[in-house]
Formats: sequence, structure tokens, C-alpha cells
Amino acid sequence: MAIWIAFYDRILVPLLSKSKHSRTRGGFTLKQRMGIGIALTFLAQIIAAEVERRRRNLAIREGLVGNPKGTVTMSAWWPVPQLCLTGLAEAFNAIGQIEFYYTQFPKRMSSIAMAFLAVGFGVCNLLAGLIVTVVKDITQRGGRQSWLASDPNIGHYDYYYGLLAILSGVDLLYFFACSWAYGSTQDIDMWEDEELRINKTVLM
Repeated sequence: MAIWIAFYDRILVPLLSKSKHSRTRGGFTLKQRMGIGIALTFLAQIIAAEVERRRRNLAIREGLVGNPKGTVTMSAWWPVPQLCLTGLAEAFNAIGQIEFYYTQFPKRMSSIAMAFLAVGFGVCNLLAGLIVTVVKDITQRGGRQSWLASDPNIGHYDYYYGLLAILSGVDLLYFFACSWAYGSTQDIDMWEDEELRINKTVLM
């Protein structure tokens, strides 16, 4: 995440500023950054599900069922793509949200911009815990092994990542709907000018 933020600010944006396309000269728009972040999260979950499926199948072939501490003959580099994509997603989405709140709120509300991001993270953490609880309860009914069993070689963490991918896909569609409903991202100066005009009208 830290590497990407520096790369975007110091290398990518200057390169885009030289582009012939006026839409890309200032870099990605705020809504584009947030949308890219959500899309990368969706892609990271798909990759995570596939990597876990491969790991689980290999563990079963190597007779590690019932041995959660057994070592699978699989390179530790396999999870790297999904972790890198997750970092990129955070860089796009979190930074995009911060700039969105600061530029779209009136100046007198800028102090609560960071609070919105913190509240979002808090709600996400609560929902993540709820999802884990619900998945455990539902998948272990009828005496079946839970997807999130303590032994990953018995459980189905690949199904769990697949579920997260579906939820991320729904989230992406919801973002598109909200983005369309919101319209263009007006500059804060327009908000301030409108507020100033209203105040003058009231005083008159």
C-alpha cells in the first residue's frame, strides 16, 4: 500500500499529466479510485479462493487430512498476488475516500471527514465477524464439517473466499449505483459559493 501510494503520486500522476487525453491528465478521479479499489478487492478474493482450492487439494493428496500443522509442498509465493492486490485496493479505496470526503464536504464539515472513514472500517469489522459466525453456524449444521474448521484441510476456506468474492461483486455493483446516483463530484468551491449565495440571500 505504501509503495503504491508513492508510485501513484510521484510517477503515475506525472506520466498521466503528459497524456493527450484530458480526462486522465490529473490521474484517476475520486470515484474511479474507489471503484478500482473495490474491483481489486473482488479480484483478490477470487484469486484467494483459487489458491486455497489448490492448496487444499494438494494437502489431501499428500495425506494431510486431520493434520492441520502439516506442511504442504507448495510455494509460499502463491498468496503474494492476492496480498498485493489487497494492498493496492486499500491504497485506491482508502485514499480515494479520504480525498472524496475532504473535497465534497463543506469546509466547516471537514473535521468529520476522517471520522467517516473510521466509522466505515469499524462497521466492516463488525460485519466481518458476523459473516464468520453465520458461515460457521450454517455450514456445520447436520453434523457436517464447517467451512471454517480448525483444520483447513478438512474445512472449505476456498468456499469462504468464494463467498467473500460474491459479496465484493455485489458491493461493486452497489458502488456503481451510488456513483451514478451521486452524479459528478463537484469541487468544494462550488459548495462554498452556493452556501455564500444562500447566506447573502437570507441576509437581504
